[in-house]
Amino acid sequence: MERPAQRAAPGAVRTAGMSTDGSEWLVHRVTALFILTPTLGAGAVACLAPAVGRLPGAGPWPWIGIGLLVAAATSGLAAAFVACRNCGRVVCRRRRFASVISKIRISKSEIRNVYGLPENYFLASSRFIEKKNLPRLISAYAEYRLKSQTGVNTTWDLVLLGDGPLRGTLNSQLSTLNLNEHVHLPGFRPYDDLPVYYALANAFVHASTIEQWGLVVNEALASALPVILSDRCGCAPELVNGNGFTFDPTNEGELTARLLNMASLSDEERKHLGENSHRIAANFAPERFGEGLERASTMAMGVPHKRCGVMDRALLFVTASYAR
Repeated sequence: MERPAQRAAPGAVRTAGMSTDGSEWLVHRVTALFILTPTLGAGAVACLAPAVGRLPGAGPWPWIGIGLLVAAATSGLAAAFVACRNCGRVVCRRRRFASVISKIRISKSEIRNVYGLPENYFLASSRFIEKKNLPRLISAYAEYRLKSQTGVNTTWDLVLLGDGPLRGTLNSQLSTLNLNEHVHLPGFRPYDDLPVYYALANAFVHASTIEQWGLVVNEALASALPVILSDRCGCAPELVNGNGFTFDPTNEGELTARLLNMASLSDEERKHLGENSHRIAANFAPERFGEGLERASTMAMGVPHKRCGVMDRALLFVTASYAR
């Protein structure tokens, strides 16, 4: 690793992303600091990372990593952060969805019939696995139907895009709750079909108990949908701002209340939330990512280099070994 890197003589190091528990985040950055920077005399390290303050299940690792980077900075290394926000996939999805959503909505009646979609529905999209919290979503939806039938508003259906090992469990739950006519399971759909499901939905709901980010939420925002989002999703602080609601994914009653809140809004109120979603989605453009990367690199390169001392390098080595 050192020989090719030494020939390259980098002035800055871009490290990779993180795993769900945060350990991979720490290993990558400690490796960059301990092996590359002190050994090569590189003047700076530019670390790209998601918003480290909201990593469900990450424990202390992100903060330990930050502490180590700050400690290294006191020895003369410059550490600069910029939130990459899964930029590559986010930008591609935003452009793809934004380009076709309006066209679909112009012909929504015909397209709705082709795809067999209900007139009004909540949309969820995920793998059918435990952390996606779909059984609780279905239970909350069942309670929503019971309560909404006593009001004046139209009761919405629920469309669950995706598939996975829990499909049989979900089918049994739907039968037990007598929801087969109201909860639709189209399965995994081709990527080109996804904009249809988003364009025709009334709102998007994501109930995960743990989520590093949640790219499906970016798809919902690019589709100008209001959102109901678990507060355990890493994207919640950045993607929910005047465009919907958050909730505790372990609290079924709270999720039911959010479904009722959304369905009780007027068309104009939901349109306003959708417009806010579209505005937030515009922040995830390649230009914004490039600007952030340039700022991080400029900050990192602008600090004079000073090699780590023996104690600094020993601390980094021990922590990296422990994290592995």
